[in-house]
Amino acid sequence: METEQSCLIPWPGKPKARPKVTLNGTYMPKDYADWKDQVAEYVGDKMRHVDDNVLLELTFTRTGIAVVMTPTEMQRFGQADIDNLAGGVMDALQSGGVLGNDSQVVALDASFDPGGH
Repeated sequence: METEQSCLIPWPGKPKARPKVTLNGTYMPKDYADWKDQVAEYVGDKMRHVDDNVLLELTFTRTGIAVVMTPTEMQRFGQADIDNLAGGVMDALQSGGVLGNDSQVVALDASFDPGGH
């Protein structure tokens, strides 16, 4: 199994953009695509490729993003990605009036538990 890796991305985070759909096709907004390409090149130079499942810890500051990636024996189940599962629950909490807005969530801990109920 791989070892833990970390790096500090020296740019602030940017929310994932929604694709733009036009008669000429679908594309991501330029500012988001440029930011993602810049960060991808940076982390590609700083971190090694990992094939194992990982625990990913992200800490966002005004000036950058601390990334810690730790290989784990934990297994996933189903086809959905953990970020999409968490997003669905946050959307439901907002629609149900429990949260006024999912922007109130300032920390998120989500994991797969195949043995859970």
